[in-house]
Amino acid sequence: MQPTHHPLDRPPVFTGIDPDPHQDSMTIHLGESLTSNVLKQCTQAVRELVALALKDCGGSQAAAEVLLGTYNGRSYPMNLTELCRLDDRYYKAAVTVIHLRCRLNTEPHQLLANGDSIFQKLAQEWEHLRVQH
Repeated sequence: MQPTHHPLDRPPVFTGIDPDPHQDSMTIHLGESLTSNVLKQCTQAVRELVALALKDCGGSQAAAEVLLGTYNGRSYPMNLTELCRLDDRYYKAAVTVIHLRCRLNTEPHQLLANGDSIFQKLAQEWEHLRVQH
């Protein structure tokens, strides 16, 4: 009798964000460079999360933590369970922003006109998330 394997026994293979046929979605894959198309997708993801972070709703803190954590992770560490508050659209945007920072070595504020001032406003709005060193 062959031993059965649990699906978690195998390491996950990340192939990027799969497209959703029901909406304009982001398809980012490891190893990509910051091409025009990738830049457009990443910029859209940052804009969506900024708009969400400036609202007063359940996913606002998660969006703020992703943005501020990729902007200044030492001062704004992220609680990963906050991602559970995001619907699929915003979750994909969050993963795209994390990918932008970690794999494309680009900080999210760099993609926005007046990005520094926008992120300073986010930092002020979410000051209570800041860890003092």
